[in-house]
Amino acid sequence: MRGAVLSLLLVGCGGAEVDRFASLDEALRAEGRAGGFPGLVAARVEGGRVVWTGTYGFADYAARRPAETGTPFHVASLSKTVTALLAMQLAEDGVIDLDAPIDDALGYEVIAQPNAITARMLLTHSSGLVDDFITLGAATGEGDPTTSLAEFASSYLADPEHFDGAPGERHSYTNAGFGVLGAVLEGATNTPLPQLSATRIFGPLAMNDSAWRLADLDVDRVAVPYGGNVDDGLFPQPHEGFDFYPASSWRTSIDDLARYLAAIMNGGEGVLAADATSRLLTVQAPDVDPDQCIGWYYDKIEGVRYLGHTGSASGASAMLFMDPERAVGVALVANSDAFIRGRFGDTEDRDRLYRLASRVLTE
Repeated sequence: MRGAVLSLLLVGCGGAEVDRFASLDEALRAEGRAGGFPGLVAARVEGGRVVWTGTYGFADYAARRPAETGTPFHVASLSKTVTALLAMQLAEDGVIDLDAPIDDALGYEVIAQPNAITARMLLTHSSGLVDDFITLGAATGEGDPTTSLAEFASSYLADPEHFDGAPGERHSYTNAGFGVLGAVLEGATNTPLPQLSATRIFGPLAMNDSAWRLADLDVDRVAVPYGGNVDDGLFPQPHEGFDFYPASSWRTSIDDLARYLAAIMNGGEGVLAADATSRLLTVQAPDVDPDQCIGWYYDKIEGVRYLGHTGSASGASAMLFMDPERAVGVALVANSDAFIRGRFGDTEDRDRLYRLASRVLTE
């Protein structure tokens, strides 16, 4: 039985809310201790507002720096939902056409394919691009990337080995595609993606602990990524940066993440019109993939179908899901490699995170 002692900070909305979520809080505290997570943060969104936030354990286990509601955590592929939101905003403004070839925005002709690649295909993982993990590994390093999105895109698109199938005809989840999409958005606006995000999303939603680059955060406040777990041994990991960062580099606090989820669940309040938000969260091509929306997708947690996204990276495991019919959502993040370990057969801690997300959604 794992015996890590985890600290707790519960932020409620008055005594009634604290009492209402007392059993939920106890469940997360107990499961966090059992899982040996260095740090764990979670929030529940209900009816378009954040009704509960809990923090457990440590942002920096060695220094005993507690995880707090304003602590930025790496949320990995939850990044794709931000990039998707930017794309929808620009489409609504008439700056980009989601169904036009991406060549014009990039400023060059993409290597010949049976069908033209569009932004919608990149957003729905149906562009024909596939992840070359050797190339993506070389595009991953410690600290912020020094390669521009334009450079990443032009290099990746130039290699015919990075395509497998005609664009628009099948689903293949790809991180590289969102790196290319970032270059498309920058090309169409002549504005760096971090600036676009700050102006159009992070600023309007008062997400003050959110950034794509470590340089835009106080690194001493960012949660330290860890491999392993408290009982079997924790291994601090470097803060990674990715040349394809629109797919994977977002760092945000649970306060910001919950506020972001609430805005999306509330019809895009503050960042996108309600009808456009509805399209964002609608399955795009059921014959290609019955679960894939624009950036977001449907997945099952404990046998129940929810709309959202997961995030997985070295020292980062994250979940963002909602039940649109019940108007309930969950944000859950750990500075743990539980999801990475799950890919290699060590599924105990990954499964525990899914159970915790289900508990937050159904409490």
